[in-house]
Amino acid sequence: MTRVTSLCAGIALIALVHPALAQPAPAPQAEERDDAEAMEIVVTGARLPGAVIGDIEPELTLSAGDVRSYGVTSVSELVTELAAQTGSGQGRGGEAPVVLLNGGRVSSFAEVRDIPTEAIARVEILPEEVALKYGYRATQKVMNIVLRRRFKAVSVELEGTVPTEGGQWEGESENSLFRTGTQGRLNLALEYTRATALTEAERDIIQQPTSFPFAGAGNISAISAGAEIDPTLSLLTGGVTSVAGVPGAASTRQPTLADFAAGAVNSTDIDPFRTLRAKTDAITVNAVYARPLSGGTTLSVNAGLTYNESAGLRGLGTAGLILPAASPWSPFASDIRLNRYLTEFGPLNERSRDWTGHLGATLNGSTGGWNWSLTGNFDHAQSRTRNETGFDLAAIQARISGLDPLYNPYLPLEGTQGAALLTNTARSIATSGDATMVVTGTPFRMPAGDASLTVTLGGRARGLDSESLRDGVATSADLSRTEGNSQISLDLPIASRREGVLSGIGDLSVNFNAGYDHYSDAGGQRLIGAGLNWSPLKPLSIIASWSKDEGAPTIQQLGNPLTTTPAVRIFDFVNGETVDITRITGGNPLLGS
Repeated sequence: MTRVTSLCAGIALIALVHPALAQPAPAPQAEERDDAEAMEIVVTGARLPGAVIGDIEPELTLSAGDVRSYGVTSVSELVTELAAQTGSGQGRGGEAPVVLLNGGRVSSFAEVRDIPTEAIARVEILPEEVALKYGYRATQKVMNIVLRRRFKAVSVELEGTVPTEGGQWEGESENSLFRTGTQGRLNLALEYTRATALTEAERDIIQQPTSFPFAGAGNISAISAGAEIDPTLSLLTGGVTSVAGVPGAASTRQPTLADFAAGAVNSTDIDPFRTLRAKTDAITVNAVYARPLSGGTTLSVNAGLTYNESAGLRGLGTAGLILPAASPWSPFASDIRLNRYLTEFGPLNERSRDWTGHLGATLNGSTGGWNWSLTGNFDHAQSRTRNETGFDLAAIQARISGLDPLYNPYLPLEGTQGAALLTNTARSIATSGDATMVVTGTPFRMPAGDASLTVTLGGRARGLDSESLRDGVATSADLSRTEGNSQISLDLPIASRREGVLSGIGDLSVNFNAGYDHYSDAGGQRLIGAGLNWSPLKPLSIIASWSKDEGAPTIQQLGNPLTTTPAVRIFDFVNGETVDITRITGGNPLLGS
């Protein structure tokens, strides 16, 4: 009570000394009220740094913390993790997203793939219609990566992977230097990966039965699989005999029926000679340098080199030799078949080696209110494969058919001794170069806002030289293709709340796009499309699009060399069994557009 009384007395004293303080403020004049009501408040905002062109909102925005939560270390790994969000249901399917850096084009994905995720400020994923504003087709979603203004990191990453069942391991070393700031961007990356082979023996694979019983020591059978070898042999064994093992005595002398009857069927485990996963080695070097030039122009240059090799095992070579009844080495009444694994030559090998060189550059700038981007790339790739498919035993069969008493067909072959190794080989050299110019700006203004126009012009030249040797038949291809690309995209604002134009229906803009590509070997291919972006109320947004395009097969689909790999094991889902097939891969020159 004392404090309240003192406070009231103090207020009264102030009112007596300064009467003006105790009187209410005079009411404002009418003119002053009109001026206050007429006063406008102008708020000036700026676009987020690195934002994309246009007014289409991102479908998903990831902050720096969101990116770190994925536990990945580079942009390439981040793109893999975000595959579900960046996949497009438009186009022919499987289109990779368009990747932008700070809202601008890059020459290729190689320019950004090694950027550490710690340098990312945010990631925006936008619908396919945004790709049109950057000169791409509306069949790819857009992933815009915005970097921190200043960042520097040196990283060394070592990884090792060992399966719980053992038998195979994989090691990887990733080393990188990344620096970005006002003076530009530098990224150096070196990656090396090695994986050891994994054989079927290390996974206890059960071998599938074959028509003829091959073994390292050899087995005999009738000419027709499953038929009786010899009635006299069946009497000696006490039952119908369709398979008999080559006895050990056959290595030193001419065997008798009794020798075959007393011996057991031979077998050889070929699991150690077949790989489930081949041994692989890969090394990648990638360098990117970017810096600002005068007049707001930026330049980036990218160079990279990749080398890969693999080595796998395709099992043992086989020999199915026909032993005539008249042969001094045959005690049988009719011709029989000698089935042997050629263990003396070791397993059949499958090897491949390829390397790729890449050089790219990007120049981004603006002139007279129009943004432009010039990108160029040059790529050179070489690939070689060599598959051993078996042995040509025609010379040996000739000696057996000639009833040579000095040639023992049951013995292992020494050296090549008439057995020529059969191989399928393939080689290809692919070279390509391209350049693309994209110009984006505002050609005119409409009541609801600025119209947006994007014009794209580009060209590409490709060449493919390939040759293959398959089952003794040589084929070759020497293809080349030049392409001219053009596209135009126009966005027109129809309604706008901000501009007060047809604000009752919200914000509405429409897009029209058309393109024409000309291929030197496939003629012209056309594209036409349209779309709308409508936001009747916040935060609802509706995007609809329609497109029709024509496409031509790639030069690789036409001219890649044929590669044949025998004894590839697959599971037949129709019949529910595992079978060995001969896998054939390569191009088809008969493909049409």
